Amino acid sequence: MSLNAHDSDARQAGPKIILKSGDQYQLWRERMATYCWAYTRLDVFSLTDDECVELITAHDEKEDAKPAANPVGICWDVLCKHLSDDLFLKVAHVGKGKIESLISEIRASLAVSTIEDVQPLRVRCRHGPRLWW
Repeated sequence: MSLNAHDSDARQAGPKIILKSGDQYQLWRERMATYCWAYTRLDVFSLTDDECVELITAHDEKEDAKPAANPVGICWDVLCKHLSDDLFLKVAHVGKGKIESLISEIRASLAVSTIEDVQPLRVRCRHGPRLWW
């Protein structure tokens, strides 16, 4: 077994969390940040879209650049693989490689989803109104 095979197996295994709801966001965020940093040394949640474009361009300008070794691509793949199918479809319109926009859309989608899931509150009054003189 080669070291490269081991690395690709570990990268494919990844953290065992799929983001489905806003309740899971903080744990998902920490796991994804740790995982992306371990493979790319990027602080994925502080990257801007412009920085992502610069990193992609710098990587593509290298003579021996392999697409699978692009740090932004690796982080993009990790983030997207750990989203539920419903959430992934909600953020699929984001331009590829724009990690800041992806994270913003994920947060917005979770806020919308959690609001939709809340049941309306019903209040029943047991006694009529009391008037105080």
